[in-house]
Amino acid sequence: MSRIVGIDYGTKRVGLAVSDDRKILALPFKCIEAGKNLNITASNILEALKAYPSIERFVLGHPLRLNGQESPMGACTQKLLLLLQEMQQAPVILWDERLSSAQAERLLGHMKRKKRTQHVDTLAASIILQSYLDSPWKGDMPIPPPRRI
Repeated sequence: MSRIVGIDYGTKRVGLAVSDDRKILALPFKCIEAGKNLNITASNILEALKAYPSIERFVLGHPLRLNGQESPMGACTQKLLLLLQEMQQAPVILWDERLSSAQAERLLGHMKRKKRTQHVDTLAASIILQSYLDSPWKGDMPIPPPRRI
């Protein structure tokens, strides 16, 4: 069965989540260290996902500002998208990730800071992926229209 992968990219850590077989639920998978450059990071992501040989698509969190404009991290994310597309066959789409890390922090608020840091990135990736799975835009459309707040 193929799965969909959610990615929460950060310059220090990258959170990964995978869908269940029926593509209904997003499940936290793993947090990996980001590489010294985007090529290494992309390779690390694909290496970590070897446990899932059949990936239908990747959903990469797109860091937008609250007003909908791209954040400074957006250019790095776009480069990572291109690298992932070059390195494997499954399509990679950008998905609005506004406030996903803040939501993950809130959900893990009961944990001590050190323990919370270990889980926040995978939970943020799960939130991004679950948002995608719940969306009517998850068909072949590459980028959904921006959300209005």
